[in-house]
Amino acid sequence: ISSQLGLAGRAPATRRSWALDTREEGRLGSGRGSTPSQPTPSTMVNGTTSATKFGGTSSASPAKGKKEKRACRAREETGIHADVEIIHSFGVHGPVRNNVGLLPILDEHGTPKDHAIFPSGQHVAMMRIEDGDMRFLVNKMRQGTMRQIVALALSPNRKHVAICERILEELVPDATEHHRDVTHVSVYRHISTEDGRGRLTQRKTPPLTYPSDHPVHFKCVDFSSDSKLLVAVADDPDLTIVVWHWEKDKISHQCQLLNMSKEKVDVTRVCFPPNDKTCVTTSGHMSLKMWSLNPDGGVSQKNLLPPNKGQENFVDHAWMSGRGDAIRRMVAVTDGVSRDHGLNLDGKEDSREFLILIFEAMDNPSSMELRKNFSASLPGTSRVETITPYGKGFVVAGSSGFFSVYERTDDRKDPYLLIKTFSKNEYMASETFMSMAASPNDEMLVAITKDKDIYSFPLGNIDIMDDTENHFQHVCAGGLHRGKVLAMDLCLQKPVLVTCGEDRTIRLWDYQRWRCELSHECTEEPVAVALHPTGFQLLVGFKERVRVFNVLHKEMKMYREIPITKCRELQYSHGGHQFACASSISIVVYCSYTFQLLNTFTGHIGPVRRIAWAPNDLSIFSAGVDGNVYGWELTTGVRIEEVSQLNQSIAYSGLAVSIPKKKNEKASLIACSIDGALREVTWNWGMPDTQQIRGSEPVPNSEALNMLAQGYSSTITVVALAHNGTYLVAGTSNGAIHVYAWPLTDELTAGKVPPHVEYPVHNGAVEALCIAPDDSYVFSASADGSIFVLRISATLPVPAKGGAITAQGEGAAAEGGDGAAAEGEGDGMRALQLGMQTGLNLSLFNLDVVQVSLEELEDRRREVDDMSKKVEEMKSDNDFALHRKDLDWEIEIKRVNEEKDNLVAAEQARFSDLQKLHDETKGKHLNIVQRKEDNHVKVTQELENQYEFKLAMEMERYDKLSEEIEAIQQRCEGLLEAQAAEHESKVRDHDAKSKRVEKELRMEIEKLQDDAKHNEQAFKEVLDQQEQEYEKELQQLMDAAQVELSLERKYTNKMKKLVQDRSTTIARLEKKMYELKTAAEMRDVMLSADKVKNEKLSATLDHFKRHMEERESTLEDKEKGILELRRKNITLDNFRFVLDHRVQQLMEERGPITRHIEGLEGHIDAMYDELEREYHSKKQTDQQVGAKDMRLRTLGSELLVLRTSLVEKESYIASFKRDLSALVGVSSPKDIEDAVKDAYHKYVKEEAPRRRAVRRRVPAAGGANGGAGG
Repeated sequence: ISSQLGLAGRAPATRRSWALDTREEGRLGSGRGSTPSQPTPSTMVNGTTSATKFGGTSSASPAKGKKEKRACRAREETGIHADVEIIHSFGVHGPVRNNVGLLPILDEHGTPKDHAIFPSGQHVAMMRIEDGDMRFLVNKMRQGTMRQIVALALSPNRKHVAICERILEELVPDATEHHRDVTHVSVYRHISTEDGRGRLTQRKTPPLTYPSDHPVHFKCVDFSSDSKLLVAVADDPDLTIVVWHWEKDKISHQCQLLNMSKEKVDVTRVCFPPNDKTCVTTSGHMSLKMWSLNPDGGVSQKNLLPPNKGQENFVDHAWMSGRGDAIRRMVAVTDGVSRDHGLNLDGKEDSREFLILIFEAMDNPSSMELRKNFSASLPGTSRVETITPYGKGFVVAGSSGFFSVYERTDDRKDPYLLIKTFSKNEYMASETFMSMAASPNDEMLVAITKDKDIYSFPLGNIDIMDDTENHFQHVCAGGLHRGKVLAMDLCLQKPVLVTCGEDRTIRLWDYQRWRCELSHECTEEPVAVALHPTGFQLLVGFKERVRVFNVLHKEMKMYREIPITKCRELQYSHGGHQFACASSISIVVYCSYTFQLLNTFTGHIGPVRRIAWAPNDLSIFSAGVDGNVYGWELTTGVRIEEVSQLNQSIAYSGLAVSIPKKKNEKASLIACSIDGALREVTWNWGMPDTQQIRGSEPVPNSEALNMLAQGYSSTITVVALAHNGTYLVAGTSNGAIHVYAWPLTDELTAGKVPPHVEYPVHNGAVEALCIAPDDSYVFSASADGSIFVLRISATLPVPAKGGAITAQGEGAAAEGGDGAAAEGEGDGMRALQLGMQTGLNLSLFNLDVVQVSLEELEDRRREVDDMSKKVEEMKSDNDFALHRKDLDWEIEIKRVNEEKDNLVAAEQARFSDLQKLHDETKGKHLNIVQRKEDNHVKVTQELENQYEFKLAMEMERYDKLSEEIEAIQQRCEGLLEAQAAEHESKVRDHDAKSKRVEKELRMEIEKLQDDAKHNEQAFKEVLDQQEQEYEKELQQLMDAAQVELSLERKYTNKMKKLVQDRSTTIARLEKKMYELKTAAEMRDVMLSADKVKNEKLSATLDHFKRHMEERESTLEDKEKGILELRRKNITLDNFRFVLDHRVQQLMEERGPITRHIEGLEGHIDAMYDELEREYHSKKQTDQQVGAKDMRLRTLGSELLVLRTSLVEKESYIASFKRDLSALVGVSSPKDIEDAVKDAYHKYVKEEAPRRRAVRRRVPAAGGANGGAGG
């Protein structure tokens, strides 16, 4: 990731911003050894943007005229070009869901290697799991912008990645709003594709946005199975679902549901079903739904749970991959509830259970139904957090190290089976898995925990694993910090970095091999660290003490403890002979060899925040939270008054100093304060009253301070100066890194911020900065727990002989690059190259020496002795075992031969007995068959007679029933004729009666019509008179009624709305009452448990009171003992002088002992060589033993083959004898000829005998045999 640094000397309040052409193709930062290019930032000059290339080559903007002239003028005035590239990071951004993925990328040999993709700081990292090599996705944003990654999703084809990113953007000061908080979705394309030079390329699409009146914060995202659609879900404050054709930047479907209740909608995941893009599924708090994507662009919802199924908190769900399975399955899990909601008699919480719901759909996912749900137990207080699918099933994980693996079965009733549960691992008991991803070949699973650590799990060996052992390994070797990084320091003679954090760990990082070499856990929180330039000694500051550790080969071992309280900062001198400690308001300087106090400097009235040594270690500077900056000469103890001109009432947070080697040369000190100001004082070293002060304007009012606290703006928190004094690096409160040219430009004199490059790195405030000894790497540690390694490469024009930089030389350097540097050298200018090497300069480091303790040496010696003893024992045991095996095999062979002879004799006797028995059984069987055939004929005749008798009886019964049916039909016909005649007579009577009634009614109607005509004429006149009066009154009433009706309608609508609101409120109150009743019941149970606990505590308190009384009496005895020990201590002090003298004598006698030790080491080497020779001889013996074992196995197999062949031949001979004896008993010539042919086919041609012919001849043969037997 490259950026260009441009400094505008003329334009006031100049700001730098990234060129936000997201359609331009960029590259991935490959780290170590490569210098990839990417789109460069732009230089803002008088409100006009002009893009320039890095590396010094001028590239004019496509636009001509004034814009091109302004861009050229800016390059001429700047004269500085710099590249900022992220090399590596130690840290994971979290805890958030859906923030990890696995994808294979081809290495330089064309072999696919698994890479874990996860957010780190404000970037997305891709780390090769095999060796930790990292690459980063390009993040291009404007200056003053902070990005927070919320979620990411990897496409099914493993080529694209979508990122939900929250942008906190600081706007221009004259805008109506000072900041903007938006969340959009960005897609990086072809993240695993190589270009022609073997480097990975990526292309970022324009951010996918959703037009809305209020900010929409997306938190879940997923690709469709064909990687063409992208869905994102937001749940704050309303549920919003948006589906894009992301390649076309077009919204295809959208839905927004207003949240009428006060409860927050929490969506945990959104998924597309496999091989289907007509619907999506979501899970969350009390919600598991499917959303159909309608053709008109709308979205309709469907609840997946049946109506009688209670709602649960669905923490996650996943669609199974279903390789080779036509059934589509979705699995959802709940977080887990307690079984009894109470405490056991032992005071421990009951075990918990979580539900696993399996949904199936054969054709269309919209027809999905709940196939099976079952509960699984959770150990202790564990809670399910996430689920992820893989080729054979799915994995469920959660808090307290809970990790279960399920595999698919062929049973439709139980489609998944629990294979292993890893919950007894003490090493992972404190971990909570938040997100997981499985590799495409199902060999590995990567998981990110709540404490911002990343682990790998060998999923392919699940069948042979022991669930009580730890099978998780750190993907980042050695682990990561799990909280805020508090302090950091760098070693000068080794590629080693040391940090301490809120997780109470001290970690030693190797930035050559990118791993955590050592980790030491403290009993209290460390607040400061300092590493000796040799890398063999470490200072750790605590609140009450400072401890000195020896950095050994495999551990950190405490050497001694210094009673320094309220330590805030530790710094070794550049030579390593002294170290300084900020103890409250004082600065104490100790000798690093004798640990004697050398100096104590006072002057601060508040705690000291930063300490800086001069390059010659002859002076020291400090800045504190009281707003004061001081400096002292170590040799004289005189205060350097020039730096005290920076004293103010605002606390300082960072400090950097530049001191010349000679007097009367320019010295500088720069400090940053918490109000956002950058202040610098310069003076001539050794010359009084030559100081000059300049600084930027602080944040003006409380509103700006409030914006700073919310992260919408930034202040500088820490500064660091390059060792060659060519650039200044600063860290900010929003996690960005600023790079300034040093010395700072004249904008600082006018109270403005100097021109700089801003590069977003962390998601929290930068707490510490360090620069490598060769200025190639910059290390930054942040409050988000991450550590980033950056490479800053710059070409700076510098005066040849201490003169000022001219605009002409700068313009030439800016326009011509390397060529311009050569031209500028002729004009008195020279170009200085910074950090352009492709890697570390290993010649600066002492890599061949490590520190080992005497205990470890003794342990190694003991191990060598033990190994030599074991080798001797194994050698003698092997010789004895070989001799014993030879004897055993000889005895075994004799026994097997005897058994073989006995078995052959026994089988021959057994065959003769079986042959006799066979002949007898055959005769008996033929007799039985003849008797059964005779009996069968008799039974058949009896059954036929019985059937004919039954058939005659049934025919006679059928004739009787036919006669009865004919008689019944005749009686029914007579009854029907009589009933029809009676019905006709009744119909005639009713017709006559109805005619008489009709005639009477017609006469009455005529009379009524005459009366109606007379009344109509009488009332017509009265009606005409009243109509006019009624019309007038009716018109008046209609007008009044119309007014009342409109008022009544308004009132009715108002009352309907009020009734609807009240009904909604009543429903909400009823739900709340139910929850309150449930909570009250829970509180009653907990109250009873608390009463029992209070009783136990009161008994314990009484016990403690009695124990305290006993301790007070014991303390009195101990005080008396202390007085006696003090008297003994005085006596021991008298002996100390004698012992010191003796120690000096022993030191003089140390020379012969050293020579003796060298002799012993030579003896150890000889023993090691002898041990190696014995090892090789033992290896040859093992090979000979293996050859003998193989030979014995071969002889055993040959013996088995011979035995089998012998048995087959014996059975073959027995069969031939049987057939021959049967042939002798045949008397008929035809039968003899057939039997001889069968024997010829069977034993000569080895064909199957003709069974049908043999069956025909069986009775004759049996008769012949019977006659012969008689």
